[in-house]
Amino acid sequence: EKLQNSIELLNNYKAGKVGLISDQQLWEAQKIKSAILHPDTGEKILPPFRMSGYVPF
Repeated sequence: EKLQNSIELLNNYKAGKVGLISDQQLWEAQKIKSAILHPDTGEKILPPFRMSGYVPF
């Protein structure tokens, strides 16, 4: 799953275990993580309640 890969990549980066990873890959991983997980609780947000699920009229 994309979320698990993103979390793993970010955790490895924080621990200093990452090899050749571009800034773009890290930002993409952060974007995926922040779009799916609640920032305070870390729980998954259901798709209809994510901010990306709202379209302006």
